[in-house]
Amino acid sequence: MASSEVTIVDNPTRVPSATVLHVEVRLFPSADGRLDSVIRWVHAWLHANFISLSLAQDISCFDDSPLIAENVEIISVVEATGSAADVLYLENVVLDIHAYKLHPDVVPSVGPSQESDDGDHDEQPSSKVTVLPSKTLDGLWEFRALAQKLSIRLSKRFSHCQLVEINSHSLFSKWFSESGKLVGRMFEEIMQMLADEDTFVVVLIVDEVESLTSARKGAASGNEPSDSLRVVNALLTALDRLRYKNNVIILTTSNLIEAMDPAFLDRADIKQFVGAPTTPAVYTILRTCLNELIRCGLIEEQSLARRISYLVVRKRASPCFHNPMLLLHDSGGRTLRRLPVLMHAAYIQRDSCSLVEALGALERVVEDERKARGEFIV
Repeated sequence: MASSEVTIVDNPTRVPSATVLHVEVRLFPSADGRLDSVIRWVHAWLHANFISLSLAQDISCFDDSPLIAENVEIISVVEATGSAADVLYLENVVLDIHAYKLHPDVVPSVGPSQESDDGDHDEQPSSKVTVLPSKTLDGLWEFRALAQKLSIRLSKRFSHCQLVEINSHSLFSKWFSESGKLVGRMFEEIMQMLADEDTFVVVLIVDEVESLTSARKGAASGNEPSDSLRVVNALLTALDRLRYKNNVIILTTSNLIEAMDPAFLDRADIKQFVGAPTTPAVYTILRTCLNELIRCGLIEEQSLARRISYLVVRKRASPCFHNPMLLLHDSGGRTLRRLPVLMHAAYIQRDSCSLVEALGALERVVEDERKARGEFIV
């Protein structure tokens, strides 16, 4: 029978058959089984071995199935569409299984580069291309994680997926009128990547998009360099060309919506406010961090029954884990992922500890973080 990572087992909830349960299957790099074959094996194996599955459940033991054991590293139950239940009966759900391999390599930087006075190219790349799903992005909770998730969910439609990260600052040239040309050439290379309709491309504009999309009104009135006007025009033209492609999505973030050109905002199909992680998200981030410390041996392996008594799914929690979660309701993802490391460095200070000790230390480091934040505010 399969074993699972830190999670809680509850009474399964019967839900309508329209519910889709998304299951991600990560293969070994050396796996030679076809993806469609692996999906069939996993589908049959889950129905043969489980009556129900819980969200956030990880399965990594496949002793009774040599085919799966040879190809599959871990099975993760990640999401249910059409139900708010934490635990679901398999007879009442449709399993949507996504099999994938993690790619270890980063493709060399591409895109136009600037020339210095002596004709040499600047070292700062204008973009970086990563083959998805990427090992470097596994478990990440920053904005690139959305690209990683898209590559897994769309693996049945597209056999290849790439993440293009555009460094917006590198597209501004010190030479007059060159910035707009750099933007145009950058997106021309993206268009060439999109020529293969079996490749899905995620374009991520980093370093705050308002640097590329500042309102043209300021440039027209003379308050901004006229070169910025050419940059915005080049970007808008490139977006208009990409709208006819069905194998690309552009993602970007901004903290200054009011500084962006209205024409750019009109071209955005979805404008989504992203606040601090919710309580379930805080739990998931901390759970993955603690499981990683368990995997590395920094937290001593516990029996499943003992580990379940301390950790939560969604709103159910024991006091030693619920208290830190309440204190962290307004913290960002970077802060959350840093806390388990600070916990071990500040309060454990030895090779390994028990899960009870780790959770107690986590609560202490959360208190330290909030005190420090209060001091900074004052």
